[in-house]
Amino acid sequence: TKWEYEPVSIETYSSDESQLKIESKVDRLKRGEFGVSCTVEWKYDVDETTMRKWDYEPMSITTHSSDESKLKIEAKIDRVNRGEFAISATIDFRYLLDDTVMVEATAYRSSSGQESDYKLVPFAIPKQPYEDFLNTHYKDMVIENLGSCSNLPQFEDKFVPPWPQKIYNLDKCVADNDGFPEVLPLGFYKIILTFTGPVEWGMILIVKVTSKLM
Repeated sequence: TKWEYEPVSIETYSSDESQLKIESKVDRLKRGEFGVSCTVEWKYDVDETTMRKWDYEPMSITTHSSDESKLKIEAKIDRVNRGEFAISATIDFRYLLDDTVMVEATAYRSSSGQESDYKLVPFAIPKQPYEDFLNTHYKDMVIENLGSCSNLPQFEDKFVPPWPQKIYNLDKCVADNDGFPEVLPLGFYKIILTFTGPVEWGMILIVKVTSKLM
């Protein structure tokens, strides 16, 4: 090469030194020659959350029920820390799930957040019997992400009816553990989850996806 370089300074940072500590310095090897030394103390496992290149912020959540005497649902967004948000919800379940109950989820994306700008995206749960949903998406995604912050039923193998009729609570839940793509186009996403059958109920969640700060 027809050029040379001299490292002048190097700075490091870690948001949690109990999990990762990094130190570095510029060493003078001899006159006019320098090198960089670095020590990284790594104490955490790399999982899907650390690989994911995006973050999200819940913007709004709305719920509905066609018969609140059988199913009443309320949800809200909680601010946990500065720049950190979670979702809390209460579901008062008072009816028997039968073969007529179907579950469906659709997703839309908007670059601006304007209602007229939302376009359907291929992240969906096709309309299916509730038992199929419980044995797949519920078990693999809902429980993986919300099981630790709620009293939602959990099971090892296949779901065995009936679904318990009780009050379910989600307490400051953050969905970031499993089932999400590593790369996702930035923008606003509207996720619509719908249950049909004896009662039609569900929720609409809008989140803002941004680049993950590395």
